[in-house]
Amino acid sequence: MVYDLFGFDAPMHMQYISWQPFTHSAVRSTSAGLLQGSLAGTWNFRPEADGSTTWTTKINLKSDAKRFPRLIEKALGRYTDYLTRRSQERLKTLVESE
Repeated sequence: MVYDLFGFDAPMHMQYISWQPFTHSAVRSTSAGLLQGSLAGTWNFRPEADGSTTWTTKINLKSDAKRFPRLIEKALGRYTDYLTRRSQERLKTLVESE
């Protein structure tokens, strides 16, 4: 996958490490270059008594960059959080429209 990261292409290799439809999934990604590092994310879905579903997302970001790894982690963490929330809102809108 190639993400647009602040106007720059950020290629990442994505790998599903767990796939349990309707309950859990997890991915791991790695990137090279300026933003060298890894990213892992898990998604857990739990049905509730009222028919709704609780969706929990956890993201773990680790930069292996030689320069400013903590700054990169902070910036990418905020951006990843933004992208995740936007994706969740879009999925919610799609599901509720059906």
